[in-house]
Formats: sequence, C-alpha cells, structure tokens
Amino acid sequence: MNDNKLLFLLFTLAATAASAGAKANYEVSVYLANPTYGSAGGTIAAAQNSAGTRQSILCNITVNVSNPTAPTRTLTCQAVDALGNLGWCILSNPPQAMADALEQK
Repeated sequence: MNDNKLLFLLFTLAATAASAGAKANYEVSVYLANPTYGSAGGTIAAAQNSAGTRQSILCNITVNVSNPTAPTRTLTCQAVDALGNLGWCILSNPPQAMADALEQK
C-alpha cells in the first residue's frame, strides 16, 4: 500500500451531503503527482458498493476540550482506492458546514 501524504480533496464531504435526495456514486481514486503531493476523492456509497474489498473512505472529527472556552476540532479523512493507494489529510478547525455534513451520515 502506498502511504504517501496527499492533499485530500474534500469533495468527498460535498458528495455525501444529500441535496433534495440526490445521490452521487464516484469510485474512490487516488492520484500521486509525486511522493509528497497528490489528490484523492470519491463517495462513501461507491466505496461501500465496490466489488473489491480495498476501497474505503473514512472521515473523523475529534474535539479537544482541554480549553473549555475555546475547544478545537480536527478533521481527518483518508481514502483507499481499488489498488490500495492511500490518500489522507488533516484539517484543523474545519468549517461548521463540514462538521454538519459528517454528522448527517
């Protein structure tokens, strides 16, 4: 599995947020431009419905409340394509709309 740090295009979140019942189905893809940069994307539905066992998309938000008056959030997303290539990103204090999109799923 290729474990290079990649810029993860967060259209995954946009694709999973349903709009008037619309559904998207984009296969998971990871593009490696070089060892330290690339892109990844796809939809959770496509990963779940894939005939193979490698495709996956995972997003997670953690909240640090060590300072209760100013908690911080961290969004971590990763994607694995059918070939086992891995793309991931970490975003500090993501916009509320991204957090809301994840909570809907």
